[in-house]
Amino acid sequence: MGDWVKKNVLMKSKIFTIPTETQFKLSDFTSGVPWSNHVVEAGVTNMEQGFDTYSIETEVVRTGDDTYYTRIWRQGVALNSMPNVYSIPYNTFGQVHTIVNESNFGGISVAIQVYDCIPPLQVYVVVNNEYMIINQLYNYTSFSTTALLKVPAVDNFNGTVQVQLIPVNGQVYTATRADITFFKFYKTRNTINGTTNVMAYEVW
Repeated sequence: MGDWVKKNVLMKSKIFTIPTETQFKLSDFTSGVPWSNHVVEAGVTNMEQGFDTYSIETEVVRTGDDTYYTRIWRQGVALNSMPNVYSIPYNTFGQVHTIVNESNFGGISVAIQVYDCIPPLQVYVVVNNEYMIINQLYNYTSFSTTALLKVPAVDNFNGTVQVQLIPVNGQVYTATRADITFFKFYKTRNTINGTTNVMAYEVW
């Protein structure tokens, strides 16, 4: 004789759409017939996504035996309006300067002002060791340059921004310097309004 194999049987199921944060009761969809061993899942039908959104996820929140509501979570980035300042004196031109090294990092808006250099000067700005947001050779004694980049903030990962100013002829004045002003973007996670597609099923 062969071994017994357990099989699951679908007893009932229901698919419907409902706005987020709106409580529903499964038995209301089955003329009051209760739901026993059941699973509820949700997907997104539409949502108020907004700008700078990098990922979304749905959540089903249980509030009773067969009562629930749904949420849509949005992960994006937002600007920290606090300015940051970093200065590079003449004797550290050519070195790599790490001006950002932190978690929840979602991008940068950066302005570099160079004073009294001996041109040409090569300027590099690299985000997360991957994105070269400035790679430019300047032939001016004094100049400014700007760049902006937003990136998805990754959990358990430190974002970095590195700046390097390289005198091509290897010479600088003692008066040479660079002032860097930058604003950081950071990770946000919040709920947003929308409509979810709910699938509920009872299995025995």
